[in-house]
Amino acid sequence: NQVTGVAYYGSLPPAYFSAADVAAVDAAERGAPRYALIIAKHIREVIRRSGARHVNLAGASFGGVITRTIIEHDLEGLVSGGWIVRWLTLEGTAGGVWIATRVANNPTLATLATAIAPDPSDVATMSYDHVRASFNTPDAGRSTSANFAKIVVGFQVSTNHDMNGQALRVATLRPNDGVLLVEDQAIELDARPRGPAIVLTDSTHESARTHEGLVADVANFIRSSRRARIRLVEASVSDPRESPLFGTGEVSFSTTLHSPEALREWGTTTPIATLSRRFGTAPWAKFDPGQRVTLDAPLFDWFVAPGEQTLTLSLNAEQVDFSTYYNVLENPLDDAKAIETLGFDLPVATLGTQRYTIAGVGLSVVVEVEVFEELPGQPQ
Repeated sequence: NQVTGVAYYGSLPPAYFSAADVAAVDAAERGAPRYALIIAKHIREVIRRSGARHVNLAGASFGGVITRTIIEHDLEGLVSGGWIVRWLTLEGTAGGVWIATRVANNPTLATLATAIAPDPSDVATMSYDHVRASFNTPDAGRSTSANFAKIVVGFQVSTNHDMNGQALRVATLRPNDGVLLVEDQAIELDARPRGPAIVLTDSTHESARTHEGLVADVANFIRSSRRARIRLVEASVSDPRESPLFGTGEVSFSTTLHSPEALREWGTTTPIATLSRRFGTAPWAKFDPGQRVTLDAPLFDWFVAPGEQTLTLSLNAEQVDFSTYYNVLENPLDDAKAIETLGFDLPVATLGTQRYTIAGVGLSVVVEVEVFEELPGQPQ
């Protein structure tokens, strides 16, 4: 039950470093590879002096690719020795960084890149090319390594693009947190067929530090083994509120999830997960009046508090008139029209899979809840 960190770039090695340790760090490539080796050696020292039985490894921002390096390269034998049981990233860079890949000849993007890491060598080791080469993978956002098989993995993804004047949104037209694309903050893992746990919150790259719902997510990832996967299976809309001029209506489903247990434990009223039309993360589909459409869209996939009985879902359906994220460009003066908002308490206390129909006046949806145990050291 310790929290520990380390900082060292080469000018003042810690007392526990041997001459060989110093030489190994000095020889390591600057940026993520060198930081990863320093942290791995620090972890070994903490295990030695404390008698810790295992390690939960967390990396925020640049720490995403750094901690991925520790695991994929089994630095200091931490994976092969069974020491790392959980890996968490927070608005992390595990899949490489769009800005870092394109920063060389773009002063605006170079300025944004310093929000992640000011040293050019740091930024270079976050490029897609470097990530692919470092981990021998055809896709920076995918790991083919077997080292993740017995490690519980979670990716917290920030999605609020209001940071930095929305420069990244303008440059990419893709969902982002003001510094990182949403798609860069989580990776696929061949070694985990059920996939890693992934939760999206309405935080920017900076506000994630103080987002109370995110803090609850972190606590639950570390202390809980009960994982809940919630999906929007299908929906029907009696009136999509689309102008006859534009034909079939485009409807988005923004959602928030609140934790009654977080409210009870800490007084937290901030959502633990958010999908937003405004930030381009809400699922959407085209609807004719009364048509039932299959979406099969993930809304939540994370660990819930040990005492959690239900999660409170709020789902807001809107007819989209203007969104570059959804490539709907009908009316720039009115980006969306409200259709209906539904609320429901979804049970998460019992293991298994259940489906629930939630119906309002003109909106009906089917939501699936799967709850299962995922324990450290057990492949999933």
